[in-house]
Formats: sequence, C-alpha cells, structure tokens
Amino acid sequence: MRTQNALSRSQESAEAHEMRLSIDRERHAKSRASETFTQRETRLSSQRNRTDVARSCESVEGRQARLESDRERHAESRASETYTQRETRLNTDEQREERRAAARQRYHELLGDASTHLSQERDRIQEIRGTWSDEQRAAQVEQDRLRRNVNQLSTSDEESTVYDIEEQPWLNKEGSGFMYNVAINYAAYGNIGALEEVCAHCQARKWKGEPNGMCCASGDCKVCCIM
Repeated sequence: MRTQNALSRSQESAEAHEMRLSIDRERHAKSRASETFTQRETRLSSQRNRTDVARSCESVEGRQARLESDRERHAESRASETYTQRETRLNTDEQREERRAAARQRYHELLGDASTHLSQERDRIQEIRGTWSDEQRAAQVEQDRLRRNVNQLSTSDEESTVYDIEEQPWLNKEGSGFMYNVAINYAAYGNIGALEEVCAHCQARKWKGEPNGMCCASGDCKVCCIM
C-alpha cells in the first residue's frame, strides 16, 4: 500500500499535489475539531513517542539534514503566507510564549516556596536547639556523628554492610518525643530511671527533671492516699 501511494504521488502534477494536501488539511482539521480531550491527549502522546523514537535513531548527518529541511520549509511557508495568516501565527506564538512564561514563573515560585520553607524549618530547629543545655547539645552532636557514620557505611557497601539498629544509643531523652529518630531502638531503653524525686506538697514520687506541680498543681489538688 505504501509503495503504491509513493508511486502515485511521484506521478501527480503540482496542481494535484496541492489539491491533495488541501483535502488532507481539511480532513485533519475536521477530525481534530471533533475529537475529545482524551482523544487529543492520546494522539499527541503517540505523536511525541513516534517523534522521540525516530529522532533517537537518526545519525548526526540525518539530524542536520532534518533541521535544514525544517528551516527551509518554515521559510517557504512564511514567505507565502498572507497578512491575515501572519497575524494569526504571531498571535499564536505570542500566546504560546505567554503560557511558557507563566509556567516558568510558577516553577520559580515553587522553588522559592520550597526554599523559604526549608529556611524557616532551619530557623525553627536552630531556635529549639538554642534552648538546649550543654549536655543536650553534646548528646545531639554525638547522635549526629553516629548517624553520619551509619549513612556512610550503608552507602559504601549496601550488600555487605550489616547494620544493627541497637548500636544507636538514646542519648538525649529529654524532649526527644518531638524529634523521633528511626535509627534508635527505643524499646531497648525501657528503663528511664528511678522515681527519686518527691513532691514537697503531696509526697508523690517523680522522675528527675519532671516539672514541679504536675502531680497536684503545687498543692492545690488534694491527692488521696491509695496505700
């Protein structure tokens, strides 16, 4: 079929050639005007795939010849277009460029939002760490060092490295509920110390560092003895 078409087209006159192209353009225009959104997306996707496959196989000489042919075809088309066709093309090009500019602006806005969010998150973490004691800060530094060592081991030889999660100590217990670390086996640290502190108001036993007044509101609540 393709051979017959090629033979037939090689024998057609210039008038027949122009008439066939005009009929093809009208047929394609009608077909595209009646297609649904899904059909249009499918057609464009299939067209892009065919173009990508064809261009990935072409040689350097073939690519240069294609670009040169495209330039000549565009030059001939624009030289023969009417004033109305030229205005339509320029308006279409302008609209396309406006869409591209809007897309670029949105892309840069998204990058800016992400950068702002990261900056705010870093500031928040720095603010939290600024309230830590020297012991807490030293514990966090040690924990960061251990995490870096584990990451280096896991990325250097993923197949042969065996990483025991229990080797990561839970050094900074106070306030760690707000900074969960997946590299720590919290179940191995079930012993969080003895109840060594005693409330001066209700004599309730508490852990070291537990805020005062949590048990009886600093004596405002009377706690009944259950012993």
